[in-house]
Amino acid sequence: MGKNKMRKAVYDRVQGTLRDHDQTWAFDETGRHFFTAEPAPCALAEEPWVENVLLVSDTLWQSAVLDDAIQCGPSEELLLIHAVDGSGYVLGAADDDVDLSLLAERLLYPEGEAPDPFALAEVMAPFGGSKPGQGLGLIEGSAWGTPLLERFPAAGQIAASVHPVRWKREAESVHLEFCSYSYDLTRGGLVVSQWSVQVAAGFPAQIGLHDIALTPHLGPGALSSEARRSASGDPASGW
Repeated sequence: MGKNKMRKAVYDRVQGTLRDHDQTWAFDETGRHFFTAEPAPCALAEEPWVENVLLVSDTLWQSAVLDDAIQCGPSEELLLIHAVDGSGYVLGAADDDVDLSLLAERLLYPEGEAPDPFALAEVMAPFGGSKPGQGLGLIEGSAWGTPLLERFPAAGQIAASVHPVRWKREAESVHLEFCSYSYDLTRGGLVVSQWSVQVAAGFPAQIGLHDIALTPHLGPGALSSEARRSASGDPASGW
């Protein structure tokens, strides 16, 4: 099932159902994808422009023909954001960042209709990267992860190359930067990443993401060359 088709199935089946229920579930039209949804415990869900935020797990069900048993395949997690103005955003489809950009563009909305920058960063960190759902969250801590240094004290060696959420707001633009950390199962290590979000009136949102450190054990030599430059005082941005 393609990602775009999956997004439509999730959105059509699950959107709005928490108005009357604390939890919901649904199969897609093929009967192979089983979705469960529950309220997401994030700051964005408390904002006045948001109706609800759902954490959705998509599990692939497979029937074993010989014994007529049902087996569960790997699960993926998505985040559904429903706005009171009728807008909807699905985060977590790795090959489709359209909704992520549209959500970021709300930073230019009037007060009360725009996301708080920290709240936006909190949902982008685990659900906006190339491998959604594996992120542990913001380095300063979030709904999906404790602070980096609290969970991995040895990460103090890269403290000079990371920073908490920060942003600049001008008349017709917003620049947001934050750092996140996650597990990379392919490369077998802890990844610390830097995000840059630039939103300007009349232009699509520009979202950049790059790794500044990868380390299996947070031991000597763990820093990437870019992180070492940042730690030694070579500024990576104009802050």
